[in-house]
Amino acid sequence: MTHYLTYDYAALDNNRRRINQNIYDILERKKGICWDYAALITTMADAAEMTCLSIIGFSKDLNSLKVSDQPDHAWNLVKMDSNYYLLDATWGSNTLGQTDLFKESYQSDYFLTRAELFAKNHFPSNSFFQLLDCPLTFAQFIGDSIQSNRQEDCGFNFKDSIDQFLAKSYPDQKIIESASVYHHHPNEKNQSAWGHAILDKAILLKESADYLFETGKHPGALSLYKESLSYFSDGSGKATLYRWQLEAYAFCHLNYAQVDYRLNRQSLPGIRRVAHHLREARTLLNQLNSSSIIVKNALSQIENQLAAIE
Repeated sequence: MTHYLTYDYAALDNNRRRINQNIYDILERKKGICWDYAALITTMADAAEMTCLSIIGFSKDLNSLKVSDQPDHAWNLVKMDSNYYLLDATWGSNTLGQTDLFKESYQSDYFLTRAELFAKNHFPSNSFFQLLDCPLTFAQFIGDSIQSNRQEDCGFNFKDSIDQFLAKSYPDQKIIESASVYHHHPNEKNQSAWGHAILDKAILLKESADYLFETGKHPGALSLYKESLSYFSDGSGKATLYRWQLEAYAFCHLNYAQVDYRLNRQSLPGIRRVAHHLREARTLLNQLNSSSIIVKNALSQIENQLAAIE
């Protein structure tokens, strides 16, 4: 990979925004930033039926010791013969031509590098991806205090933690990853990224609930709508919603009300709950100030149903 790809300087000049949108773009252009190197290695490892992950995290310039406010680098973790290893094809290619004290000090490159050396200038989103028996804190990473950390007995098992992480769904992995980044380095941008990971899960749950609603499986739909609304509430408390997320949040309330009415319209608590979700949907849709036919029809439907209920 270090010979196949060259670094995408056009993306670097564009504030490191990716030009490649998928694996085919990477293969065709033969250029990429760190995420593209890591993504292509992960794809090839998957094809070879190897356990491999693209890891995001913080990098450190060993000259200036500067660390970004947000994750700014990506590399890989791979499992071979029940053991985990780290590699960084981007830095292994040396395409940026930067002075690399890591190589000069240890006469090693970034392929299956010993974890304690890799940790000198790589801090992953999740601590267990350090592959250290006693993981560094973010403060230790910034301060380069790995030597003192070795003496501690943390009783930590990174293999178990990685296995538990791999057993989770991709949306849940992204939530864990972004939450960990925020807790390591709390700031507004990292909190927003965490919130949007939660909102992604909320929308996936809503889409699953919509399918159950459409196919008449109302109890299952109600349960998923309720779970989705919990994620929407959590995510909206951490990030500013985009318009399409706000609309999805509103329709989650509206669809919840429709299903709840079908199941519980004979009870006063059920009717009150339906009215509550209709009002929540109305409030969110009004925030959109949209001329969309779909939104206008939804608002009209809400007013009619509230009038009938009240």
